[in-house]
Amino acid sequence: MVTISATSALPALMPLPPTAGTPRLAASVTADGKARWIAVTPGLSQGGKTQIVAPPLTPGQRIVVSGQVGLPEGSPLSLQP
Repeated sequence: MVTISATSALPALMPLPPTAGTPRLAASVTADGKARWIAVTPGLSQGGKTQIVAPPLTPGQRIVVSGQVGLPEGSPLSLQP
């Protein structure tokens, strides 16, 4: 897991599952530590990471960056720094 810091510059970059379609999906972490899939609009890609242009990520919002393929909605997550 990673905590995304939103800035007014380019939106955060994160890995997305290669099997996701359009719109692509990203797994976010709910306040109670469970997986929640959200539709995202990808932007630029570089070095295995993809810019999220919509919806805007909020400061402190957590996104699953590893092991998200096949992750069921509502699954409890083990957060790691």
